[in-house]
Amino acid sequence: MPQGVGVRYNSNGVRILKLEQVKEGLKVSGIAVGMPSGSLDSFMNEQGISTADAPVAFGLGPGDFITASIRHEEGMDDSEMREQLQWEIERKLISDPSEYNFDSAMVNDIGFMFAGRKKIIAEMIQSDIEFFTDVEPIALYNGCESAGEMSGEKVMLVSVEAEGVSSVVVEGGVMTALESFPIKVEEIASVLPSLDPEGMAKIDVSIVERLADYVLESVKRLTSLGENKDNPTPEKLVLAGGGVYAGELADIIGKKSGMATTLSDPFSSLINDVNEIQPELSGRSAAFTTCFGLALRAMEV
Repeated sequence: MPQGVGVRYNSNGVRILKLEQVKEGLKVSGIAVGMPSGSLDSFMNEQGISTADAPVAFGLGPGDFITASIRHEEGMDDSEMREQLQWEIERKLISDPSEYNFDSAMVNDIGFMFAGRKKIIAEMIQSDIEFFTDVEPIALYNGCESAGEMSGEKVMLVSVEAEGVSSVVVEGGVMTALESFPIKVEEIASVLPSLDPEGMAKIDVSIVERLADYVLESVKRLTSLGENKDNPTPEKLVLAGGGVYAGELADIIGKKSGMATTLSDPFSSLINDVNEIQPELSGRSAAFTTCFGLALRAMEV
């Protein structure tokens, strides 16, 4: 049966989710959070997550990848679009293109290409793990889509982490806008990545307000709630990422934006109960939405 591992990693912690496709549907066969003391593959082995039978997709967050975009011109086919995007993004690279993994996406009539340095991940691995990289906005979209959190509406998806925010606007199941930008909230940089329970309980309300403001800035840029009234008006806002468990973040965003706001719940689409594997993580589903999307992508390899 197809299997895949999704890993969201930064220098302050890691979240890992292993999925397996069985006849009845998707099941979690491994889940972990923490701060590896050694190599990443050693940490996964310690957590009972084997990569011998499953490709691994590593998520690159805000600041860890480069983006290029161009508007689709009449008469331009997919290969021409990709060649132009490749040329655009290579102008931004700081080293040889062979040192990067590339991926692309079409959003409305704009083509995007993403480039992430292989070295970011390769330095953390000591074995011959079969891996590739993906970027957070696309993994966020894939995770929410599989969890059935779009349902043909105009929806805005936002992942909130200590190091950055990634947003995607979806209309009729199709991405129409996206962005990903780094932020600096040092007070929780060592708390959110590994969902440190003690640290999460001590997050000050002022920090939660700052996180909410970053999200609201993105909402204003990408929707009609900002200066551009021609932008889409989402019917709901779906929040994901470790930041959603910081205080009353969702309530604050909902009140300030006036939008119906919910938390992503990828675990709801599983056929098994995460509570039976890791009880302490079963209530943190939204923190694994990106990992969920990454694992799904790995299963397709």
